[in-house]
Amino acid sequence: MPAVPYIPFERAILKWLREVQINVDNGGVDVQALQARKEDLDCRIAELMSEMRSGKNLKRAATLLDEWETELEQVSHELEIASIPRTNQLGRTQNLITLLDNADEESRNALRRQIKQQLKLLVARIEIRVEGKPRTKSKRVYCTVYFKDGQERRIWFQTGKDAVPDGLWTNDGGFSVADMDALYAMTLENVDPADWPPEAKEFFERRQRGEGPPPDMRIFVNITPTETEK
Repeated sequence: MPAVPYIPFERAILKWLREVQINVDNGGVDVQALQARKEDLDCRIAELMSEMRSGKNLKRAATLLDEWETELEQVSHELEIASIPRTNQLGRTQNLITLLDNADEESRNALRRQIKQQLKLLVARIEIRVEGKPRTKSKRVYCTVYFKDGQERRIWFQTGKDAVPDGLWTNDGGFSVADMDALYAMTLENVDPADWPPEAKEFFERRQRGEGPPPDMRIFVNITPTETEK
């Protein structure tokens, strides 16, 4: 099986799965107090372990050790959550990419664990198809995400010399209106609307005015590849 690089895969999935929303609001938790308590428990447990090795007060020490280790586990969990950068409930998954980029290693790992739990609730499976020559870095990766509610979304990304470009794809050219709105919003960051085909420009101008089909309706479009995709 061809290898799929983790980071491009992660970024493409988080960019296009708008359903992934993580609450990383620490609710005003005192991180410094939690850290101080954790350090105090670490010291107490180390001293207690030393006493137990000397054979002193084993029964009492065992009881205290159990209590302190339970508390340490709880404090560590609270600290892990509180250490993630504070923000409101995330409505756009692009913010998750920003959080991952800006977080330190410990916070990044904690955030990834939360994302993993959210994906478990939403996604049944992800199937991957890779195009490209073996033992080369240039690959086009197609991902089909199957949600537990029966919905599907198809995402692609590219690695190697022409890395980074990514987007949505379908077998029949049909996209939900919500997906097309998301595609338009992201495209605006890189493409001048004046360069869009007249039909696309008219469609999204109507969407901005609140006109047009409902978000759950499917539309069929012909997306022309750019020069780097041909």
